[in-house]
Amino acid sequence: MAIPLPKLAGCVAKQPGLFSGINRKSAIWKTKRVDLKNVDSNLLGYVCKDGTINFSSQKAAIEYAKNKIAPAAARGYENAVGIKGNRVVFQVNGEKTSVMRPDSRLFDIGLHGHPDAYAKGCTAAPSQQDYMLLMKNPFQKKEIVFNSRGEYYSLTKLPSYNYDAHAHFRDEKFFEYIRDVGKIELKNAPRAVRSQFLEAQKRKDIYDMAEILDEKVYLENSKAVSEGAVKLSHEFWQKYAEKLGVSVKTNFSNFK
Repeated sequence: MAIPLPKLAGCVAKQPGLFSGINRKSAIWKTKRVDLKNVDSNLLGYVCKDGTINFSSQKAAIEYAKNKIAPAAARGYENAVGIKGNRVVFQVNGEKTSVMRPDSRLFDIGLHGHPDAYAKGCTAAPSQQDYMLLMKNPFQKKEIVFNSRGEYYSLTKLPSYNYDAHAHFRDEKFFEYIRDVGKIELKNAPRAVRSQFLEAQKRKDIYDMAEILDEKVYLENSKAVSEGAVKLSHEFWQKYAEKLGVSVKTNFSNFK
């Protein structure tokens, strides 16, 4: 499930290898016959010797990424793709709440999926962890999240934003956000879990608070992220995106 929270360990998914499941020979010789009349030649890519895929435009590369990520999100998994210019430089399979990526220097646009939360195609905006990975990577310019419908939610860096200079404001707003998510999601949680969360809240330890929700509420109890928590994830970016150095664009239908 796409959890709209920062995570203590960051990326914890298994990484089967770059371009896992892609074999150039099988892709060429073992594919079924397709109707070429329905193929847009502008969206075709060339598989290079190094395993990357070169497209005629960045738009075509993003479209390819969407077609890889959205079906995985529909199956309940976060997959990721990295794009540099017009080229897809990696794609990896993730788990239900996270996905591991290779060296951040490889890409300037990161893309990944958020599986369904409380209903089909209804999922959270980019998490605070997504934001931090974007801002701490000097090579990356944008992060795009796709839901299971292929709709997008993007964060794009604003120029001349000093990430370190806004640490206090950022930490305070992240704390308020996860505290409010906890109020929603912990209503019916076991007493021990609520106590752990409140102890972390007293310390203002947002990473422990997030880990408790992630591990003890969502994963161990197989609880879907609620509509209320998903709504908060979008409201957060509507209020604070510019002050946190990013611009936001989305066509997620559950936020219209």
